[in-house]
Amino acid sequence: MINFILISTLFHAAFAGVIESKIDNHRALILYTSHQLKEGDRVLAYKKTCTGAKVKLCKSALAGEGAVTKTRDNQHYEVEFEDHIELTEICSVEKK
Repeated sequence: MINFILISTLFHAAFAGVIESKIDNHRALILYTSHQLKEGDRVLAYKKTCTGAKVKLCKSALAGEGAVTKTRDNQHYEVEFEDHIELTEICSVEKK
């Protein structure tokens, strides 16, 4: 049980940000707290899916790639994604 919790914690620590809100079909506002991003930085979005009734088994799959287009402050950024992806608040984001 302790190993599962440790692995789960390490897995979630790998992601440095989340999609806070969708702007339109290709753009989103992200909260990124790991370190500062700058315009032009590439990011990857991962969508988390969970299965199971009693024991939830979750995995993350690459949903798309985008670039920072605007810095709002030192933690909030606008990102434009290249492909048409389903942008939701449950997506995790990390710098490429």
